[in-house]
Amino acid sequence: MAKTLRIIAIVLLGATAFMTLVGSVGTVCVAFNAELYGRAFQQYIEHATLYQVLTFAGLLLAIASIIATYALAVRDKWAYKGAVIILVLILAQVSIKLFNTWSISGAPFAPVLVRFMLVIVTLAYFLVIRIPGIWSKIGGFTGSSGGSRSTVAGIAAITGGAALMLTPLMAYPSHMVEGASLVTYQPILIPLLLVGGHLVMMGITMLVMSAFNISHKQIAVWLRKRITSLLRPITMRG
Repeated sequence: MAKTLRIIAIVLLGATAFMTLVGSVGTVCVAFNAELYGRAFQQYIEHATLYQVLTFAGLLLAIASIIATYALAVRDKWAYKGAVIILVLILAQVSIKLFNTWSISGAPFAPVLVRFMLVIVTLAYFLVIRIPGIWSKIGGFTGSSGGSRSTVAGIAAITGGAALMLTPLMAYPSHMVEGASLVTYQPILIPLLLVGGHLVMMGITMLVMSAFNISHKQIAVWLRKRITSLLRPITMRG
């Protein structure tokens, strides 16, 4: 029962992270290119700065929630409190977007409303499991994760990286205007690809380290020896 409750928390937080990421990238069209959508989106132009801030905030919160999801999986000490703080910030971000959109168009966009309801459910679940009686049965989110931290970290990094890299691709078909995509805005696209690619490579490295029982200390020692051997000729000449 305790394990099931912890898994539900991890799944809900992961889903919130993914929806926050996709929702933020999906807002790029309104935040940076509202004038390309014609009359239907003309009224969003004067709110462009707000939507741009919400877009970047959403991307940062999505990355933070991906990290928190991994921390929950490996049961780091800060994981639960960090997750709750991140969820509160996501709720604030999506609430501003929801009610601002509602006031402009007279009705909320369905994707934003879905995100709002998801984060409400996730935050409510995290608060409920903190009730002393339930919390004691769960055993909290601290202690041994029962598995290799490198393996869990590798899987989390690959999943998060793949989500970052695939988000523009998933949003691409629904954001085309006159043959041009509105989600390939470089200030958004380039960081997504760079950070996503880095996470995937880091995850693969961690899985390889776990498979061959290579510790971080072994890598540190190897790097130190390599650097020393490279610098020795320079030191001797000096």
